[in-house]
Amino acid sequence: MKFQDTIRLIKNLFVKQATAIDPSSEKLATEILSVRKGMCIHEVAIAGLQHDGREHIIRRLTLMDKLTFQRDYENPHDKNAVSIHNPQNKILGYLPRRYAEALAKQLDDGATNPETTIVRLEKDPSEKTYAVHVAICLPEDLMQSTTSPQLEFTCDRGSSGALYTLLNCEPVMLDKVVKQMKQKELVPTRYGSSIQHGSDGHKYNWFIRMDDSAEESQLLAFFQEHYGLQPWRFQPEEIEEYIESFDVEIESKDEEINSLKTKLEQANALIREKKKGIKISLEKARKDTIQSMLPNVALIRDSWDVIIRELAKPERALSLLQKLQVSPETLHAERVESTKGWLELHYNTGQKDDGRLYYKRTGQNTEVLISFKNEQKKDIRWMGKN
Repeated sequence: MKFQDTIRLIKNLFVKQATAIDPSSEKLATEILSVRKGMCIHEVAIAGLQHDGREHIIRRLTLMDKLTFQRDYENPHDKNAVSIHNPQNKILGYLPRRYAEALAKQLDDGATNPETTIVRLEKDPSEKTYAVHVAICLPEDLMQSTTSPQLEFTCDRGSSGALYTLLNCEPVMLDKVVKQMKQKELVPTRYGSSIQHGSDGHKYNWFIRMDDSAEESQLLAFFQEHYGLQPWRFQPEEIEEYIESFDVEIESKDEEINSLKTKLEQANALIREKKKGIKISLEKARKDTIQSMLPNVALIRDSWDVIIRELAKPERALSLLQKLQVSPETLHAERVESTKGWLELHYNTGQKDDGRLYYKRTGQNTEVLISFKNEQKKDIRWMGKN
């Protein structure tokens, strides 16, 4: 449903409410629609849906469900935080900051706590809801600053050297970026929800794995050309909050403030480097541990990246690898047509049964390729040559 259609639907509901009060009151309906001068209806995506195990609550939502707002004065990340709750008063997430600031001011000034309505639900192919949009009446001047979808990106490398683009954006923006990449022949091989932090220590919503021919310089040029963006760099909000906490007298001491800001930036740079080193060490330790349990199994191509970076629940794939090591005769594998001795097993990726494990005996060892169903044609062509 387009945004204009959403607004039309909401307005129709308001008209019905007005005429239910007084069927002859066209003026009342007009007043409800116009709300107040300088105000308008915004369609807003709820933030924080994936946190604190809220997925089971989100899956039960339906269009036109009534939701409520509540001020969260104890939120350590946002002094204007406004949480959104379902009819059972379970928290779904939060208003994005730019909207929360406007509504928080109204609520703090004693305005009646407004209700909102779900006007759009977006789902992935597995029917898992990953975006919830609500309608809310807020100052009209917010509209201009929010018509362009927000986007943050960085480039990252997997442990095997594979190039990834990591993104923070709305799902519709992800689809747009992938489409534009294909037009530029950057060849994204697969993309989806990201389960790992980037090497810069920041959490991203999405990953795009690039083809081996793609180079980081091409990605940087792509985002500069299409979006005028440079890679996201961690600039902690604590700096601004710390500076804002000073009174007028201390704010006048620019030199002292700049000195504190520089020290904080240096400290954060050190933290990022430490996090990056810890992440690399943990990934290596994890690989070494798994490999020690599988002395006769050789993981090939980007199988390590798939296990460590892309599988939400790698336990099923690891269980199959253990059986390959200990008792391969218990596995019910299927022969892969047009290949030389390759066999195929299915496994659950944590969302659906779309995982693929291919293996072939070579002497005393077993070569294994961990992959996905949507990569099958490409994988079979590769196995046909190996």
